[in-house]
Amino acid sequence: MIVTTTLESAVPAPPNPIRVVLAPESAMFATGLAATLGEFAALDVVVAESIDALSTAVRGGAIVVMQPGFFPGTDPVRIVQGLSRCPHTSSIVLAAEASEELHIDLIAAGGAGTFPLHRSLVELASAIAMVARGGRLGYDAHHLTPNARRRALARGLSRREHEVLELLGQGCSNRAIAEALFVSVHTARHHVQSVLEKLGVHSRVEAAATAVREGLIDGPR
Repeated sequence: MIVTTTLESAVPAPPNPIRVVLAPESAMFATGLAATLGEFAALDVVVAESIDALSTAVRGGAIVVMQPGFFPGTDPVRIVQGLSRCPHTSSIVLAAEASEELHIDLIAAGGAGTFPLHRSLVELASAIAMVARGGRLGYDAHHLTPNARRRALARGLSRREHEVLELLGQGCSNRAIAEALFVSVHTARHHVQSVLEKLGVHSRVEAAATAVREGLIDGPR
């Protein structure tokens, strides 16, 4: 697990900034992520708006921070294999949920593994710096602490519903939940409705408020 609390400890400024290329699923996500990571002096952040743009951006080396949806219908392991053939280039796959098997497969393909979206951007910046030094990420795809998970189980929520509830707490729409969990919008809608019913509430806002009040999801990190 990556533990950092300050900008300085997260990313010590190197002589040359680390080139970071973002390959996001949505322009909105990219804008927010680029703006925040861009505040770290150690990072030189650019956003790839297409696969061709990504190919150009990694010339000379970069750390690619990607979401699988940037390459619709393509196995992320194959993408990471391709990126690993570029000199001085590695990749981090952002995911709301990723199996340990996928994480290991991505490392075997030449990437740095997966990074869970519930972690802070300071931790992501620290992870990027570590990968730039040749490191690889440890597996950590859990969304809830053990105490929060036990409380959620007591309310009858499945692990998948835990994840949906956490995303509801972040204000995510059904489409955003579907994209984060790699499921259809119909399936995301079904999970949201199940969460509302199990919590005995009538709206997404009520669900989020109940979750925070009862400690079913973790507070801000």
